[in-house]
Amino acid sequence: MSPHIKNLAYAYGMPNVSGKLKQSPSDFIVKEELSFVPSGEGEHLFLYVEKTNLNTLDVCERLAKHFNVHPCNIAYAGLKDKNAVTTQWFSIPMPIKAEPDIKGFNFESIKAIEAVRNNKKLKRGVIKSNYFEIVIRDLYGDLSEIEKRINQIKERGVPNYFGVQRFGRNENNLENAEKLFAGKLKCSRNKKSIYISAARSFLFNEVLSQRVKGDTWNKLLVGDVAILNESRSYFVVENVDKEISERLHEADIHPSAPLWGKGELQSKDEVKDLEESIIKSYAEYSSGLVREGLQLDRRSTRLIPSELEYTLYENKLLLKFSLPSGTYATSVLREVVNI
Repeated sequence: MSPHIKNLAYAYGMPNVSGKLKQSPSDFIVKEELSFVPSGEGEHLFLYVEKTNLNTLDVCERLAKHFNVHPCNIAYAGLKDKNAVTTQWFSIPMPIKAEPDIKGFNFESIKAIEAVRNNKKLKRGVIKSNYFEIVIRDLYGDLSEIEKRINQIKERGVPNYFGVQRFGRNENNLENAEKLFAGKLKCSRNKKSIYISAARSFLFNEVLSQRVKGDTWNKLLVGDVAILNESRSYFVVENVDKEISERLHEADIHPSAPLWGKGELQSKDEVKDLEESIIKSYAEYSSGLVREGLQLDRRSTRLIPSELEYTLYENKLLLKFSLPSGTYATSVLREVVNI
């Protein structure tokens, strides 16, 4: 199979400007914002931690050791990059009368920024948004193109592809998914989930790539399934009238593509024909996902960064923006600079 991410269509054409990403951890800064405010009381300590060159599970292990709890009792809302400076929330079970040593937890690569109690443990996925500050170095090419592309992204967004992280080093997660579905691979529950997610993400990306080629990834067609912004609610578009067009323009709704699994496609007409043709062409993935019991769902094909700002200086580009949970900064970057 040819490289998946490399072959995905670009909304604005492949960038003519090249650059280097993650030359140091401080070139990729991520700050997590939860979808709720901790209550301030309860038997769970929420800790806002800044980590450098460590993955999320590394921090879990150190928290478990410091607070003398089992690592499986440390909870987090989402995984964060290793080669970066990232700030995220963790929760630790903590009796109300206990006075935890927060200051003593600080290490060279980990810093506790804030501590607050809550009456329930932290759950996966309860993230409102992630804020990014990203530096791309050693730019080469026509730098005037960058401003044009960023203005296009502000107005139209970018294709909401699953990023390269989803598919593993050299996209090995896809190869392992094929082995898993063929009954040639036995692995842990966690790795199985990773491989299944990679296959599902691959199918979504392939459908979206075809929508990008047809310039319909950010347009609603009759038969489309419109999804509400930052929601899992959706409806079939029977007619693209003025109201639908205005809601699309205001980013209240977006086109969507299938996250494959058991169930019937809700899309209709040409949209359904396109989705079915692509899904059928990768039967080893689509049938494997159905056998694993996943349920058909939808995901927006359009991603609009908020608070998007940029600065060009000394042959470097600084990008700042926020993205909703479950989306990828690399999907924004690939439309700006050829990394």
